[in-house]
Amino acid sequence: MEALLGITGVLAAILGLVLAFYAVFVNGRANKEILREIQKGTVEIQKGTVEMQKGTVEIQKSAERQVQILERIEETQRHIAELVRMEGEKTRSLISR
Repeated sequence: MEALLGITGVLAAILGLVLAFYAVFVNGRANKEILREIQKGTVEIQKGTVEMQKGTVEIQKSAERQVQILERIEETQRHIAELVRMEGEKTRSLISR
């Protein structure tokens, strides 16, 4: 009877080891899959960050172009103001004659 209990104990221990090994193996696989998904997510985040940086560069370029356009407008306005001033002087000169 004791031998049967001993054999049952050994079989239970072996079964426990097999189940533990299986749990580690399956859990290890699950962990690998989780790590793969995390890596995929990280890659997607990095791609998104690169796209955001590209967008930021485009916004900066657009802002620089807008500044250049505004500078040209200001320059044109100054030029027009100078022409108006000169025409005003001509008109005053003609009127005073």
